[in-house]
Amino acid sequence: MGLLYALFLVTSLFDPPPADLNTADSSSLASIPGLGPSKAGAIINYRETVSPFLTVGELAYVPGVGPSTIGNVAPFVTASPSGMTIPAGRVPRT
Repeated sequence: MGLLYALFLVTSLFDPPPADLNTADSSSLASIPGLGPSKAGAIINYRETVSPFLTVGELAYVPGVGPSTIGNVAPFVTASPSGMTIPAGRVPRT
């Protein structure tokens, strides 16, 4: 049991941090399992033309991204609107 725990700790040290939907570039997003270049481009287009993401769940409003994709990518992404300009009256959609 101790060896398994030690192995878990060592491997978790090398896990990349989640990609931020509001700041990640196209290649970073495209490298996430389940996304690819087309969906990465759609995510970037959404954040630049509609609004930054307040939650990961808002990926549902990106054309071509459905519930299955969100479930697959959720462990690999985060939404940090810190420092982003959020339109007045904007509330998170869940």
